[in-house]
Amino acid sequence: LVAGIFGGMIVLQVLIYLWTIQALGRPEMRGGVLSAAFGNTGAINLPLSYLAFGDEGLRVAVLVMVVTAVLHYSLGIYSIAGRRAGLELVRSPLLYAAIAGSLAGLYQWQAPQWIGVTIQTLGQATIPLLLIMLGFQLSATPFTMFGKGALIALGRSLGGVAIVWPLVVLLRLDGPLAAVLVISSSMPPAIVNFMLARRYNAAPELNAGAIMVGTGLALVISSLLLIHFAV
Repeated sequence: LVAGIFGGMIVLQVLIYLWTIQALGRPEMRGGVLSAAFGNTGAINLPLSYLAFGDEGLRVAVLVMVVTAVLHYSLGIYSIAGRRAGLELVRSPLLYAAIAGSLAGLYQWQAPQWIGVTIQTLGQATIPLLLIMLGFQLSATPFTMFGKGALIALGRSLGGVAIVWPLVVLLRLDGPLAAVLVISSSMPPAIVNFMLARRYNAAPELNAGAIMVGTGLALVISSLLLIHFAV
């Protein structure tokens, strides 16, 4: 259910964005599809869901993150790089990590401590490195890109909520499941969008602007949603 709702939201946002830029005759903004459809369902959403809704909320947030990540490295790359997407998904360690994690949870297997410490250390270095790269890009980003990025960021957050919330109501979902789905749909553009945009030369400055503005907007949007579902 979680995969269907959230996966459907991402696919729909990708299609809407691509149709919009084609209708407007702005092919140079195609790279912005990453920030228009793929939110920060990891670094922001996981701790937020756990803080507000405990273990049950965290479980839903993890499922959302896995669905987003798989589509990120398949549909997301395909939308900016075409046929190379299939090869990239096969080469991405994310797919195998998701499979290994699922099997480990199913069979209650725990990795040796040294493996866990090594993976955790490498993971902790990833976000700071991405932030440094993003900072360099922002310093060279024209001011006009922040305006375009703001529109993309608003579409990402508000558009996601506009798609997911009616489905939650229609399916009569409630509790942490409903709350985490809606809040997850409002997440700002993911920072990894910038990394992919830079790698495939797909408007990295546009994605950088959307990430910066969207993260600021998320403070307001996420706070309002948390207040609503906490009442």
